[in-house]
Amino acid sequence: MLSIKQCRDLIDGSEKYSDEKIKEIRDDLQTLAEITIEQFLVSQRRLVEAIKKEFKLDINSIHGIKHWNNVARIGSYLVERTKADFEVVHLFAYTHDSKRENENADPEHGSRAALFARELLQKGVIKLPDNKLDKLCFACENHANSEVKSDDITIQTCWDADRLDFWRLGIMPDKRHLNTDIAKTQEALELSREFNYE
Repeated sequence: MLSIKQCRDLIDGSEKYSDEKIKEIRDDLQTLAEITIEQFLVSQRRLVEAIKKEFKLDINSIHGIKHWNNVARIGSYLVERTKADFEVVHLFAYTHDSKRENENADPEHGSRAALFARELLQKGVIKLPDNKLDKLCFACENHANSEVKSDDITIQTCWDADRLDFWRLGIMPDKRHLNTDIAKTQEALELSREFNYE
């Protein structure tokens, strides 16, 4: 495996490597990427299974798995552009509606989701440092209230990812309730709309 010094030397060009060494480095990086992807997929499966066990609604309901997946996809698109914390946005996608008790008015579902996120941490289903957990919980607790504001780009990105999926309800997302500039673009609106027709 590559040492930190070798990575630095490779990046800044201070060390010249043979074609053979470059191939070895590429192989190491590919292996590392595969391990990381595999770890992510395993933790993703554990997360979704833990949430599904607790979910009180039909998993295919408007606040169910398709919505969670859409919010995750929209969130990934936004994160690339806002530089928000991917891990928090991704976990938000799957937890924010996980404690809904009905499809209509359920004003406490965000607070229950925030408590559930802390429970998932205690059970070892998710791993987050306190500052990230606090962002996740705040985002979950307040996602259904467009009157609550945050200056934190990660929290804003969480909320925008959810609100851009209003298409599933037959509602065009209202730019007045979106937080980030990128979420308000025509590209983001069209992309999020397409996810509901796949």
